[in-house]
Amino acid sequence: MKRTRYIFIFCLIALFFYACQPSNPKQETVPQDNNDTFIDSAVSRTQDSMMMPNTYELQLKSGLDYKLQNLSIALNGAKSSADVATVYAQALSIQSILNECIGLQFEKEKILKRDSLKALFTMSCDTFAAKTKLFKFTYVAEETEPYFVIAKDAFLKLSKSTKQKDDDAFFNLMIETYGAEGNKEISFPIWMTQTTDYSGYMKLGDYTVTKILTSIAAQETAGTSFKSQLTSLYADLINDILSYSKFGKSKSQVLAELEKVLAGAPMITDEDHDRISQRIADLKTGIKDKQIEYDCEHGNCHYE
Repeated sequence: MKRTRYIFIFCLIALFFYACQPSNPKQETVPQDNNDTFIDSAVSRTQDSMMMPNTYELQLKSGLDYKLQNLSIALNGAKSSADVATVYAQALSIQSILNECIGLQFEKEKILKRDSLKALFTMSCDTFAAKTKLFKFTYVAEETEPYFVIAKDAFLKLSKSTKQKDDDAFFNLMIETYGAEGNKEISFPIWMTQTTDYSGYMKLGDYTVTKILTSIAAQETAGTSFKSQLTSLYADLINDILSYSKFGKSKSQVLAELEKVLAGAPMITDEDHDRISQRIADLKTGIKDKQIEYDCEHGNCHYE
């Protein structure tokens, strides 16, 4: 009798426990993979938010802040053309570092394929350029590569604040050659006519080349704080004279200007005088006619 009573009590307890369980028991959570997807340094997120940020942090090389600070100090203290030349040289150095930094970041974080992130990246670069007062931001290579250019119009404005005129002459020439926001890495110079994204023809024969060489020679004769930059510009132009194979004008017009360049010997070095003489001889004899094309401005040239 006692045993039956215990069994009965045990059954009542079990029945009560079962009745107290929730009607929809909680399902066991399946463990999730805890490996986070890589998120670049510019994109911040929390455990419960995947919203895009409204700012973007540029990743610049260590020590660049110091160079930028020195650039700002030099800019604010520029009183002469020599000071302006110093600022320009510093800006050229910083430009190279900047473009290396943003190029690597742009590629690493695959920004080209992320439209919303590219918009933030562009905004940050524009803001950065505006703060420096000496750079502008753009995209090159068919809008696929970020690039900081030197704002030559800003330098021209700075040059006009000095008493000397050599800085005015230099920046007027650079703007004439490449435009206010261009340079030889991204812009065709004035002595070239662009026909495709990556090719064009040389204007030898319309005396643009003679005009640029004359301006360089005049500035060097008058004395300039931009000797190295003018030397670089001169070298680029001479290299195109000696190597370019497509010309907008006829053969006779091209040869006429080259002979004028030789006649104005002070415009070129003795070494380049000899090299241009040889170039004229080669063009006259037709030794390289298979590679040379003339009259491109009338559609007589071919481009890959």
